[in-house]
Amino acid sequence: MSDIYEWKSHILRSKNQEKARQAVVNCLGENEAFMVADWAMKFLPRKFREGQTDWFGKRGINWHITVTMLKSEGSVKFLTHVHIFEQPTPQDAATTGAILVDVVQNIPSVKKVNIWSDNAGCYKSTLTIATLHQELDKKIKSYNFCEAQDGKGACDRKASHIKSAIKRYVNEGNNVTTAHQMKLAIDSQQRGQYKVKVISPVINADDDKVSLRSIPLISMLHNFKFTDNGLQVWRAYDIGQVNIIL
Repeated sequence: MSDIYEWKSHILRSKNQEKARQAVVNCLGENEAFMVADWAMKFLPRKFREGQTDWFGKRGINWHITVTMLKSEGSVKFLTHVHIFEQPTPQDAATTGAILVDVVQNIPSVKKVNIWSDNAGCYKSTLTIATLHQELDKKIKSYNFCEAQDGKGACDRKASHIKSAIKRYVNEGNNVTTAHQMKLAIDSQQRGQYKVKVISPVINADDDKVSLRSIPLISMLHNFKFTDNGLQVWRAYDIGQVNIIL
């Protein structure tokens, strides 16, 4: 019986948290963006003709996908940014924060940004929130987290398209064993549809510049709104009294 209650609670939380996403999308202003971010599963290198010895002991390639819905000139545009790492890279808060900042900076026309992601520690981190606030300043408007196992469909769909494109590229007689070959495969099949960047060194936020004061019980929070008066937080969207962190 307790499992049924937990399942019902999960459904209720999912429906309520979905309202946060709908509220942002329905109220997008001119030159305002809604970003969905996710670390994709590591891509395993592939060769057109691969021996059995090549199949074992592969090291996956780290890559991150960000899908942006941008309202510009009265219409809605969708942009996809793919960051591929040439070297093994920790999927930590410093790297993730730098990626999100890089995506925003690559969209010159954007004035306000709302971000949506899962509850992984690299996203729901004081360092990530502080990096976004410092680097984007007035551009960052809100950051909402989906309920567990719910809400990253845009990135998963794009990852599926990209993997299919790479598979076609390999079937044409090519190898995809490095980050640069992976970028070449995506660009050749998608014809520049996605903005793909290969990162050689590990991206790290400047920890000295980021003034950190740990956000209490951040793992329990799901909604963050950046205002002039401070950071407004909620455990569940539009439920209960708002807490302000200065």
